[in-house]
Amino acid sequence: MLREELGRSPDVSVGVDDLPQLKRVINRVYATLYDEHDWPFLRRVFTKIPLSAGQRFYNFPADLNVERVETVAVWWNDEPIRIDRGIGFDEYAEFDSEATTPERNDPVLAWDVRDVAGTPQIEVWPVPSSNDMDLQLTGIRSIPKLVNDADTLFLDDEMVLLFATAKFLARQKSEDASVVLSEAAARFQSLKGRASTGGAKRHRIGVGSAADEVRRSRASIRIGS
Repeated sequence: MLREELGRSPDVSVGVDDLPQLKRVINRVYATLYDEHDWPFLRRVFTKIPLSAGQRFYNFPADLNVERVETVAVWWNDEPIRIDRGIGFDEYAEFDSEATTPERNDPVLAWDVRDVAGTPQIEVWPVPSSNDMDLQLTGIRSIPKLVNDADTLFLDDEMVLLFATAKFLARQKSEDASVVLSEAAARFQSLKGRASTGGAKRHRIGVGSAADEVRRSRASIRIGS
């Protein structure tokens, strides 16, 4: 499709030498457009992660983009409690996860990302004292790089094609470059608008989050270290 837009022969046996360049530009455009918007059709509610007593770190879901986690909840007593990201000195001063014998408590109240032996992992705080909780994440799925002809493109192909075409035309100093770029930008805005979930977020007036409510009452639920 890109070859045709550029006025080149679509025959795969022709212009083999420039194939790596074509693929490189397509992948670069693909990655940029993926980063530019939180496409709702790439949003997932991932499978629950069982939490284990005494275990502090957990693997991220395989298809989740670690940089695009949106919400995290801990399921406790069959109820989801939304928890915020952020574990630091204040938290460790209350329940010390780094002690020789880490302090444990239910429910989990916060999460964060930690590098564990070169792999990003989920840290939960406090360290669970039981096996009665699950962690569930919502976020934007990751997309694999396009390598083989059979690989799936998760964004609109015409949008990716137009932006890639505009890049090549600009390099060639073609007068058509600005026209194609305008078409690409218009398609991006149109698709972004259609993909938008719309509607206003609901807010709880005068009260904090569920995690705040649990924090206020945790003195009565502390199990111990």
